[in-house]
Amino acid sequence: MRSKHEAARGAPLAVLLGVLLMLLTGIGVLAGSGFVEVEQVLVPDDIFVAGMGAEPATAELRLLLTGTLPEADVPVDCILVIDVSATATGTLTAAKELALELIDLFGEQDRVGVVSFSDRAVLDATLSMTKSQAKTAVADLEVGGKSALGEGLRVARQELLAEGRDGSLLVEIVLSDGQSNVGRTPDVEADVADEAGIMIISIGVGTLINQSLLDELAQTTGGAFYPRRSDAMLAEIEALLTVEPIVPTLVIEKWLPEPLRYLEATPLPTRVVRGSDGTLIQWQIALTERWEAVIGIAAMEEGVWETDDGSVIRAENFRGEEVVIDIEPLELKAREPLAPTAFFLAAPNEPRIGVETTFDASGTVVYQDSSIASYAWDFDGDRVIDDMTDDAVITHAFAVEGVRNVTLWVTDDEGRVGEFDREIEVFPSVSIVRTIDTCLPDDETIEGATIEVAIKIDVNTEIHGLVIHEVTPVGWIVELTENNRATPHNDSVNHAVDWLFLETLQDGDTRTIRYRLTAPTGGFTSDQNLDGYLGGRDSVTIVGLGSSSSPQFAQQLAGEDKITRVEYVSAPVAIAHWDTAQQSMDICLPAEFSFDQIQYAVSLWLSGSVVPHTGGLTVDLMLIQDLIAYWLTDTSVYDPLP
Repeated sequence: MRSKHEAARGAPLAVLLGVLLMLLTGIGVLAGSGFVEVEQVLVPDDIFVAGMGAEPATAELRLLLTGTLPEADVPVDCILVIDVSATATGTLTAAKELALELIDLFGEQDRVGVVSFSDRAVLDATLSMTKSQAKTAVADLEVGGKSALGEGLRVARQELLAEGRDGSLLVEIVLSDGQSNVGRTPDVEADVADEAGIMIISIGVGTLINQSLLDELAQTTGGAFYPRRSDAMLAEIEALLTVEPIVPTLVIEKWLPEPLRYLEATPLPTRVVRGSDGTLIQWQIALTERWEAVIGIAAMEEGVWETDDGSVIRAENFRGEEVVIDIEPLELKAREPLAPTAFFLAAPNEPRIGVETTFDASGTVVYQDSSIASYAWDFDGDRVIDDMTDDAVITHAFAVEGVRNVTLWVTDDEGRVGEFDREIEVFPSVSIVRTIDTCLPDDETIEGATIEVAIKIDVNTEIHGLVIHEVTPVGWIVELTENNRATPHNDSVNHAVDWLFLETLQDGDTRTIRYRLTAPTGGFTSDQNLDGYLGGRDSVTIVGLGSSSSPQFAQQLAGEDKITRVEYVSAPVAIAHWDTAQQSMDICLPAEFSFDQIQYAVSLWLSGSVVPHTGGLTVDLMLIQDLIAYWLTDTSVYDPLP
């Protein structure tokens, strides 16, 4: 049964306590009240901006309400307002007895306080005291002077508003004759009590009762007036104070701010209103033990966004007061998807010409559950794709030595491209260097002279079948002197020599092959003094190539490759290389003068004879003076005198 007070007020609800907000780390926000708790969970809280082809692009915001349906009646906080003025002197004993009977009506969940008034009002027992303490306060009441009924109502109201529980039924039971001759006006206090949700029950005590005033107090606040004590009164008051709980209706107003976008919700909302600044999602439900809504949301921009903008749950308590529970927002992070982070390793990291190098891009990192669709490679640094594959591993053999900038582009299945490049230094598979020894400076020689040619081979990787092909100058005589386990072939018709190694050369092997060249005699195209030189001069170039099929490469021989044949030399050079015993010129003799060579020069000076191989030069006094200085200081003929 609903009480008369419930019918008059028109909005009964369960017990309402203050809103408690508590942040739950990592999962959501919990809001609590005496009849409902609100929990929000956001999964996931880190998504990608919608429409950019990356997952997850949506998040689920779960709103969970846990309702508590009261099993007992609404508790009562009641102040007994007892008239102890002189006008009620003859009835104080009866009022005390009635007050004690009223106190016995309240149950364990109820609280009772006592206010007495005469010419002033006194709070004799607070709501925090026990019912036994309230009875003691009633028993100790004494008669006073004038009647300040309005003051008694004020003190009772203040105690109820200060100490009364949210969700309890606030009641003032007035035991008075209704006379008021001092202090504030009682009917004004009745209006204030009504606005505060306090019900006044008035009972007439005494001989001259102001029924009109006492009835007005009751009617204004939705209470009841009893002109005098009756046998049925206590039962009626007990029924009046018994309020059965009624399941409240909740209005859930969820504001989803821009740039978050509402997608769908389960259960379907009562209404959805989308505006320029956000979306209102609203449900109207009856309180249950458990209610859950799942809201799909997306983010239209990159950033960190709050999921709520003033979202609340609204209800009304049985006193007609609106209760508002805030729904605290969570944070949703939205970001644009990342392109793959390309990366590769090269093995070996110092590759050789013609040797396959393995490039492994399996260390490439992809994001947002994407996958690599293609690997594109540029091996020569021209920013043009040389090879493309869907496999992370590829092999490549460089044809040219030197530093190469290798670039990798990886493309994921959404078309995002990552790039990585690194410099790779390519070394020759073999180092082949030619040296030429003519015994004269600047690789000069004279007609008929023999020179030594050496080809040094330093192997940098395993080579199967190395061939050295050397093209010699036309007209020069070739003599093979050292083959170092290679099979030679002297092709005099084509003026070439080949050396074939019939064994596998290992990394670190060193081989040297040698041959001699003898310069032809005569045939100079000019005997004039050209560019400061006396007599004819010609130059020849030796061209060599090293090659292999495994690994496959072909490279020019490095080192010296030019020989200059001169018709004449200077007189000091000719004398320094004169073999006095053989009476001929040997260009490989030491460049320092011997005593025999100085004597030979003196004889040429004395006789005025021509110095051989000089084109007709003779020795004069100045020259012999220089030659003696070279001899005495042991200075090379090619160096200046000290």
